[in-house]
Amino acid sequence: MEEMMETNKTYEDVTKTVKDAGYVVVGLGVIAFQRAQVRRREISEALTSNAKGITSQVTDARGQIAKVVKTVEEKLDPVVSQVEARLDEVEDRLPDSARSWVRQAREQSRQTNEQIRSWLLGNAA
Repeated sequence: MEEMMETNKTYEDVTKTVKDAGYVVVGLGVIAFQRAQVRRREISEALTSNAKGITSQVTDARGQIAKVVKTVEEKLDPVVSQVEARLDEVEDRLPDSARSWVRQAREQSRQTNEQIRSWLLGNAA
């Protein structure tokens, strides 16, 4: 009988130990999950903060680009006007076939210039 009681006690001890181990494993799993959640939130907040900082820097850079483009345009417009006037004079003296080619080249140049301005100012806005 004593042997049976001792076996029951051993069985109860083993059962209790296995249950305790199970509770420890579950508890560690919960703690690990909570830590992962906290870390995920920290990373998410850091990325959001960095994104806001980068967006702010890009906006500032665009504003600076717009200022530079406008300054360059102000400085170059009189020069471009003079060059255009001289090209008009030269174009008037050219034969028709050459005049047509020069007009096409000048028009392509104007379109390209407008595209570049639009791109720079559009990206800087």
